[in-house]
Amino acid sequence: MAGEEDLAYLPLVEAVRRIRAGEATSRQLTEIALSRAHALEPRLNAFVTLMDDEAMAAAEAADRRRAAGGGALPPLLGVPVALKDLYDTAGVATTAGARIYRERVPARDSTVTARLRAAGAVIFGKNNMLEFAYGEVHPDYGPTRNPWNLAHSTGGSSSGTGAAVAAGIGQGNMGSDTGGSIRQPAGWCGIVGLKPTYGRVSRAGVVPLSWSLDHCGPMTRTVADCAAMLAVVAGRDPADSTAADRPVGDYGAALTGDLRGARVARLVDPARAASPETERATQEALAAMRAAGAAVTEVAWPDLDDGSVALMAILYAEASSFHEEWIRSRPQDYAAPTRARLEAGLRLPAIDYLRAQRVRAAVGHRYAELMTRFDLLVSPTGRGPAPRLGPREDAPAAGGGDRLLGAIGWTGIFDLTGMPAVSVPSGFSPDGLPLAVQIAGRPFAEGEVLRAAGVVEAAAGVVGRRPPLA
Repeated sequence: MAGEEDLAYLPLVEAVRRIRAGEATSRQLTEIALSRAHALEPRLNAFVTLMDDEAMAAAEAADRRRAAGGGALPPLLGVPVALKDLYDTAGVATTAGARIYRERVPARDSTVTARLRAAGAVIFGKNNMLEFAYGEVHPDYGPTRNPWNLAHSTGGSSSGTGAAVAAGIGQGNMGSDTGGSIRQPAGWCGIVGLKPTYGRVSRAGVVPLSWSLDHCGPMTRTVADCAAMLAVVAGRDPADSTAADRPVGDYGAALTGDLRGARVARLVDPARAASPETERATQEALAAMRAAGAAVTEVAWPDLDDGSVALMAILYAEASSFHEEWIRSRPQDYAAPTRARLEAGLRLPAIDYLRAQRVRAAVGHRYAELMTRFDLLVSPTGRGPAPRLGPREDAPAAGGGDRLLGAIGWTGIFDLTGMPAVSVPSGFSPDGLPLAVQIAGRPFAEGEVLRAAGVVEAAAGVVGRRPPLA
């Protein structure tokens, strides 16, 4: 019989198979997820809320449904999953990592929450995150620590989500991404994180940061798990006018391992170099793609700096629009750097926001043209492995060099363009910290992006490796 830790680290698709075959129960897997969360939480700080009673009731209901038989079973029946704490959960607090929302209890589920429940998933907790997903830890909640080395960062803003998945707490989680907030924590925690195409996944019932930049997506231990979760949460939603009315693919079937005919651009940033170990892991990922049949060409990053500055201007304006009432009436309840950004956003001239949108349109056109010549774009997810946690200075006013501009690095451009992009583990540094590559593709071509990610994952051989905290 498999040990508790082996069951904790089951890939989501394997957990589904075992529950359906009667080789494991939802109660068993949910108990393990909750037990590990409680045991590791004092050191990890990956959760704001654990839903013990509600989750166990849902797990027992899933086991009864499986035992009863009689008809098709839902695709994620009985699998324990968690949510970044900006997805609304009916009757359960959704704090967005903020003091202002500490007592907020939604009356209804977000669309993503409802779709996961309808697919049979057991929601067992809400993950810690940066305050309102805006790049800073609120002191009421504190930072999440990296299970590969507790002295190191998990990144953000989906910090608790990345750490929990890496630590074997649940089979898969949902994060959100505005400038890299799925892909950076995924890269630093050694898991898979997918930012789908803008509009692929509904944001109804998700606390916003920036309406025109926010994306929702899965964070899992394997590419196949990401594909399975995306198939459940994607699709049109009348409650979200930005949710695209496009067919949802069979993303799992796309994972063929065959990249014959694929044209890959290795994006190179002349102004910024990756660490030697990151560059080596990226070259190994590209070699695996070539071996699977892809043709790889080196291309300079187009519009990276202009796109990043435009993203920041849009983010400042849209975030401050959402927070206008509170930043005027309750400024003391924000973390100081968050407050500084929001106050700067209130002062941002409308003409700068409009100029940023014009730049965005031009950048989008440039990338659309690039994708007539290439099918996939590849880069490191970040310049190096996770840095050490440490004190951070308050964010300066707009125009003063906000450190978020550096944090969005090589990820933010795909939020600006709305293209799908995935971070997939590609190896480890000499110190045992995860490394990752990013793969982007055409809008709504998540299947192609995940197929390439699967090739990199298989070649890297990192699936199943567990962090010391485990």
